[in-house]
Amino acid sequence: MRALGLSVRDYAVFGSAPLLARGLIAEVGDIDILATGSAWQLAQKLGSPPARPAVTGWYT
Repeated sequence: MRALGLSVRDYAVFGSAPLLARGLIAEVGDIDILATGSAWQLAQKLGSPPARPAVTGWYT
């Protein structure tokens, strides 16, 4: 994220990535990022978000 020059105010890394960064787990399969502002604008330029999956269950 630093290499992209994004403000730390425009994104949050969560899920298992912070655990990896602190040495609490050995590897992760993906990185979860919440983006807003300039981070979201850059994300839209780099690719398009996937189609929203069909949601079923109690949370619909």
